[in-house]
Amino acid sequence: MTNYQILFWYGVIPVQIRVRDEFDEYAMFRFPAAFQEAAIQASQALGLDCGEDCMTGCTWGDWQSHLAPKDQIAQIIISEFEDMPGITDWQHVVEVVKTKLWR
Repeated sequence: MTNYQILFWYGVIPVQIRVRDEFDEYAMFRFPAAFQEAAIQASQALGLDCGEDCMTGCTWGDWQSHLAPKDQIAQIIISEFEDMPGITDWQHVVEVVKTKLWR
């Protein structure tokens, strides 16, 4: 099984987005409390209606059935979080989203 992990920083708080590959059919997104509302908004922008459940995980099938084009997904993620201080590695986040999470 392949695991992908994006780790970036909100101030001194690490934020993890973990995704196991499609064979495991499970995606895990973990955010600190400060990200909860933005994460829910990003989920809704992707067409998901799982609200706070997305704070602990959505099934791979849920994401696959609602996926926007990869560039749009990357833009949604950036637009929700880019104004928060301390996140410095957006290009890495975009590349992982484009090339690994949704192959």
